[in-house]
Amino acid sequence: MKGPSGRRRRPRYAPDFRLKVVRTALEKDMTADEVVRLYHIGKSTWQKWKAEYQEGGEEALLKENSADEGAEDKAKTPTTPPEWRNHVVATKRQFPFFGAQRVWHWLRRTLYLPITPREVKETLREEGLVTPVPPKRRQRRAPVPKRFERAQPNQMWQSDITMFTIGKTERVYLIGFMDDHSRYLVGWGLYTSQSGDLVLEVLRNAFATYGKPLEM
Repeated sequence: MKGPSGRRRRPRYAPDFRLKVVRTALEKDMTADEVVRLYHIGKSTWQKWKAEYQEGGEEALLKENSADEGAEDKAKTPTTPPEWRNHVVATKRQFPFFGAQRVWHWLRRTLYLPITPREVKETLREEGLVTPVPPKRRQRRAPVPKRFERAQPNQMWQSDITMFTIGKTERVYLIGFMDDHSRYLVGWGLYTSQSGDLVLEVLRNAFATYGKPLEM
């Protein structure tokens, strides 16, 4: 793009992009040609950024209005390089179950690609490769157990037999009758066996003490 004077404007790069390029290149010990090819910047631009970083550190690269970057343009991070986009698309097609975050992790681990999660997400969206998130299904609540009890004592009795062991070998049986309204044990007996006669014995004792219920 040319400015009003007819001279071609130099592209403007965001400060965080400049810093990312320099830090990655130095950490990976990349050559100038590798930096130029990977980030699509001029060799003189790379050399200038490198010199500024070595002289002034991160602050030198984070200055907004750098002399070689068109002060009249608003800072804007360059679009994702085509080579990076190809890697993103290829990874997604190889692993269709990968989300944007997993694609980013894969590229960082296998190719050491200094791409950001945002660039991966934007590339997938622009290429129509974003996996739609299925709507969450509402979980059905378990039915609440219905509790009931009789309104008055002796309207209903309930009965049960429970077995447990005394010591290591002695089995005993607890035969019990309970009033449904009060949960009071109206009759019980502890025996070494269980039979109909024993149940009737406990029941008759309960009748004698509290009378007969309407239901059992």
